[in-house]
Amino acid sequence: MKRILSTLAISLSLIFSVNAAGLLPHTNLLDTGAQKTITKTIVIDNTYKKMDYFHFEFGHDNWMNRPTGINIKPLSRGISTYITYPMPLGKSPFDFVVGVGITVDNIYCNGTPKTDSLGATYFAPITKSYKFNKIANTYFEVPLLLSYKTKADRNNRSFKFNAGIRMGLHAATHQKYKGNDANNNYIAVKYLSVPNMNRLRANAQLSVGYDWVYLVATYSLTPYFTSGKGTNIHPFFVGVGIVGF
Repeated sequence: MKRILSTLAISLSLIFSVNAAGLLPHTNLLDTGAQKTITKTIVIDNTYKKMDYFHFEFGHDNWMNRPTGINIKPLSRGISTYITYPMPLGKSPFDFVVGVGITVDNIYCNGTPKTDSLGATYFAPITKSYKFNKIANTYFEVPLLLSYKTKADRNNRSFKFNAGIRMGLHAATHQKYKGNDANNNYIAVKYLSVPNMNRLRANAQLSVGYDWVYLVATYSLTPYFTSGKGTNIHPFFVGVGIVGF
């Protein structure tokens, strides 16, 4: 026991001797005058990363090459909603965007679909008195877009440009009609199909926006009806969209 105490006393004497000689740094935290302050700057990127996930679009539907005598009402409206996932292309300001969604086209017009002797579909003007006539189509869509975003301003807002293709699969068609029939009797009916509808479509899309709102236009590169089985109609859409999480 005496040997252990003797060894401990010698060790403490050596430590205090070395400290007094200045070989070890002074570590008394209460001695602020001798305390050495080490400052390290840590940069944390708190920039809010805006990602375009959820889209909602609303606007006007119309037809290119619409049949003679067929008028499209201004209130014809289309609605689209879809989710997307942007994939950055390296460190460039470009993203490749892929998504999935649903679009409903609503055409209010004075035409009704009919078939000719060869089985082709065409739209004929309604000659009877009517109050309401709408043709609606529903599509499941897959957007494939190239997106460009400018540098964010001091409010973390930027301009964005999108261009690409929205591939669509035709899901349903119906026509609602309220008016007189061939015998001048008032009817309200809903037809659940239109012959020869094209099952697939490819819409070219162009949009430009700032922050969470944008303008969008689409044009169908594929005809409304199956090729050779109907009038060569190409639908288009012009509207406004919002984007967020």
